[in-house]
Amino acid sequence: MRLLAAIISFTLIFANFTGCDNQLGGNNGQVEEVDEVFKYLSNTYYKLTVDKKLSMAFVGGSVTDGYGSTDQNSKSWVYLLTQWFRDSFPDAKVGGTKLSIGGTGSYLADFRYEREVKVKNPDLLFIEYAVNDLYYGRTYEETVRTAESLVQKAYADNPYMDIVFVLVSDKERGTDAYDTLRAHRDVAEKYGLLCITMTDYIYPMLKKTGDDYGKYFADGVHPNDAGYEFYASVIIDKIKADILSGKADAVVPTELKAVTLPEETLTKESIMLDATMVYTNKLDLTNSNGWEYQPNTNFSWLGTRYRGRLYASEIGARLEFEFEGTDLGLLFGSGPDAGVVTCTVDDREPVKINAYRASKNPSEAMIAWDIPDGKHKVVIELTGKGNSGKNTFEIGAILVNGEVITK
Repeated sequence: MRLLAAIISFTLIFANFTGCDNQLGGNNGQVEEVDEVFKYLSNTYYKLTVDKKLSMAFVGGSVTDGYGSTDQNSKSWVYLLTQWFRDSFPDAKVGGTKLSIGGTGSYLADFRYEREVKVKNPDLLFIEYAVNDLYYGRTYEETVRTAESLVQKAYADNPYMDIVFVLVSDKERGTDAYDTLRAHRDVAEKYGLLCITMTDYIYPMLKKTGDDYGKYFADGVHPNDAGYEFYASVIIDKIKADILSGKADAVVPTELKAVTLPEETLTKESIMLDATMVYTNKLDLTNSNGWEYQPNTNFSWLGTRYRGRLYASEIGARLEFEFEGTDLGLLFGSGPDAGVVTCTVDDREPVKINAYRASKNPSEAMIAWDIPDGKHKVVIELTGKGNSGKNTFEIGAILVNGEVITK
């Protein structure tokens, strides 16, 4: 914790105490006065000082998971931030649940929320998906919809929740405000949320110290231990600026404040308030062939986490089911043995998913996107081999904005 304290002291030089800047780089790392105490986190302060308990949840990809550190539990920015809350508010019971899944984006997060985030009853939610949405090739408009849907689902569940967006980038992008980062930033600004863009701080620090990028990063995107300490210090500084600015004694919140949602959304499409996951043991396989539900949790990460999996290994294996709603996707396993499936909804253009990847990882895919609400027929067929010449395929869950017609 000594290194973290030193970095916190150092980054105060660069602290930019606003929400998301209109452009990356903000005010060139210069200190800006706080115009309003508790602009973002008044409910968090109330929970810590009056209720004396705070529940946090962290959703994101591998950067939230702590990948690249020597210990993804004790060296992640999530752990360091949670520890800071506990040290700073010793009379409060502070809990933090890391719900990140490496290699996944905000699309999957919408469907995971009901089963995996809501049940944790978070008072404070952290969201980190901008760079993974970029890697999935999401457009600005697609990312706005998934990020905004996630915020609205959270507020529908708990209008007193505080939400913080953490935006990270990679070495290739540098300080570029790439489309999916702008999308997350714009959603945060639309809803008046604290939004922290890490490149606003890491690059001014490197310029000031003369340090090489590699001193703080294990690769092009994942911090190492020192990098995660720096990330944690930046987030802590932003939170301290909002709730521990020295003015707090005069304006301590006397009650929780419910959020007032804007009348218009940023997205021009429908908000995915009914987005949920359907576990594969719920599917009716009567009209399917070549797909097997495997309940043994030892098969794979997906099988362990999601109560089994659907598995196929023969070309021509055909899965059929129906759903009512507007959106459909898959949570599936990518890896070196994976093949190709073709997914068709009604008579729409088929969507092909090549699940080959050099290493095993959960992945997400869109099949139907904001189609007319109603009943739809789905056919998923194993049609080809992956890059390795193999053709297995596993499905961990069906993603639906609406309802799958189950057995």
